[in-house]
Amino acid sequence: MRNRDLKVRKAASDDRDFILSLVPRHVKFGPPPWRHPAQMIEAVERELASVLSDPPIGSEIFVAEDTEC
Repeated sequence: MRNRDLKVRKAASDDRDFILSLVPRHVKFGPPPWRHPAQMIEAVERELASVLSDPPIGSEIFVAEDTEC
């Protein structure tokens, strides 16, 4: 298996839909027994949308891209 080159960059506003589309992966391996997957997805989507819209002062969001895709 060969190494792939990754490009890491600061997230831009047009990355929002892509970032939010990844949220279902958050529960792919199963949530804790006391959490329902749909509730977790909703909570993570809500939190990410909030942070993407109004990032906390001093924070940054980064996106890693596979340069072969």
